Parts: sequence; C-alpha cells; structure tokens
Amino acid sequence: MAKYFGGDITELKVEHPTIGSFTLEPKANEDTESDRGGIRMNDDDAQITGAGNIILSGTRVRPYLQVTVATNNEITEKLVQWAESAEEASITYTLINGDVIRGKAIPVGDIKPSTLNATVQIKLAGSGTFVKI
Repeated sequence: MAKYFGGDITELKVEHPTIGSFTLEPKANEDTESDRGGIRMNDDDAQITGAGNIILSGTRVRPYLQVTVATNNEITEKLVQWAESAEEASITYTLINGDVIRGKAIPVGDIKPSTLNATVQIKLAGSGTFVKI
C-alpha cells in the first residue's frame, strides 16, 4: 500500500443510548474534514522570552468530523433526534485505506438536507479525542 493513501470514508456507524444504532453512508469522492481533538499549542510569534526561549500556551480542542452523507427522511429525522437529545453517541468510521476511528460525538450546527442530491453535510463534534482502533 502507498505510504500516503487518502480517499473516502466508507462507513459511519452510530450507537446512541436512546435512539439506537444506525449506519450512515458517506458520499463518495467528497472531501471530509476532521480533527481528532486533544491539546494544541497556540501559534503566537510573540510567545518567546527575551533570552530566546519559547513560551508554550496550550489549549484543548474538541474532536470533530465534517462529512457529507446520503440521506432520506428517515435518516434526517434520526440526525435531528440525535442533535435534540443533547447526548453524545459512540461513532465509528472507516476510511477506504482500512483505518477505523472511534469517538463520541453529537451533530452540531445546521442539518440541511439537499432533496435534489439526497445528501446532507453534517458536523459531528465530541468530547475527549477520536482514536484509531
């Protein structure tokens, strides 16, 4: 396999404590943006001492996955119920290269399905970090 191998997310499984389990199907050939969360150092050119030593200032960032998935009325309703529940679900997504990522998340922001394309772009944000399993 190539050292750098990008591509689609092939599957996104959701396990919600009250709504139940369901699988979302990410749209092929769409860019997906993610951040696994954790601690990041602030980028500030002035964060240095007079003697030339760096001053680090860390901040925690939440993990998220922004992805376009195929949808219909049933899936859109589940996404809305999930967002309204104010409860994170366990999510597991699989990349085309075989990597599997797991975390906890909830839909944030707008849920605006396209009836023409039968897709919806969602952003799932969570607690802790998303980890490769």
